[in-house]
Amino acid sequence: MAKILFVEDDKDIIAAYSVLFENKGHTVISRHNSADGYEAVLSEKPDLIIIDVMLEKENSGFDLARKIKRNPETKHIPAVMLTSVGEKTGLDFKQDAGQADWLPVDAFFDKTDQPAHIIMAISALLEKKGGKGK
Repeated sequence: MAKILFVEDDKDIIAAYSVLFENKGHTVISRHNSADGYEAVLSEKPDLIIIDVMLEKENSGFDLARKIKRNPETKHIPAVMLTSVGEKTGLDFKQDAGQADWLPVDAFFDKTDQPAHIIMAISALLEKKGGKGK
């Protein structure tokens, strides 16, 4: 199954999603800030990365996603945003997902989205990457 890196500063969110992913047979690695998250991308070589937008700063997750996608060694790793930035700012970033310079992620989810929907979408991304989504 897949190795998923979760870069999120809310330990309760990590705990909840870790249970859901581990029940599907995946391994979850977590980091709580963008610097440690990027280091884990390089050292752990995850199959997929889930990134919160608001880490140390309001846009740290955006910066991390761009850094990952600009690195030739890591740009192939699917990246997903899971955040409450829309709830806090009133802005909707979902339509911007996939724009290489601005928001180079494969999917964008609000933390208020149904977890089952998020898990299904992430499983589909893993399947597309190489059959690890089951």
